[in-house]
Amino acid sequence: MRVMDTQEIVARLNSGSLADQIAALDVRLSEPSSFEPNERKLIAAAALDALRRSSDRYILAEKLVQLGDELNQSVIASFEQEEDSELKFYFAAILLLGGISVGVPALLSEVRLDGVNLSLASNLLAKAGVQELSPRLIEVLSKVPLGERTEIPTEQNDFVCTLLRCLAKIEDQFPHQLIPRFTIASTPVEIRNTVLQLWPQP
Repeated sequence: MRVMDTQEIVARLNSGSLADQIAALDVRLSEPSSFEPNERKLIAAAALDALRRSSDRYILAEKLVQLGDELNQSVIASFEQEEDSELKFYFAAILLLGGISVGVPALLSEVRLDGVNLSLASNLLAKAGVQELSPRLIEVLSKVPLGERTEIPTEQNDFVCTLLRCLAKIEDQFPHQLIPRFTIASTPVEIRNTVLQLWPQP
């Protein structure tokens, strides 16, 4: 017997409560064979609506991707029609997490110095091994402001180190054009150490 029926799952997805939405999706994912195709379709539609209204879109997106093929076609259609750039980004993220690359250009467009989702887009693309990420990340890293040279980690230096880790997933060698900026004595300690850990001989 199900922990929740389809009606309750849809109700929780429509509730606006992230905890209820995650609980509902967990039930759906833990009992896949107990739902008929029309029920799965109904739940997928409610889940997409929840994503549209959510203020925690990435948390939901990570869960939604587990719904698999039944969600992908709806997301592809929504991605192609969506005008909201943030929502389009999250649709692209769901598709890429599901192994579908149609949204890669939308994710790549965020890899710029003023990109709202620069760090998240870089991480998603790096994990997927998208080689087109490399030149964009190199350009960002050549211009991104570095924090103060201190032994104490700073938020800005943590951010730069995150981008360096993304680059390391697709570049075996440290890009030569970044060497002067990231390996000199004035480079913040945290950043220089990260470079040496990722590329022992930059």
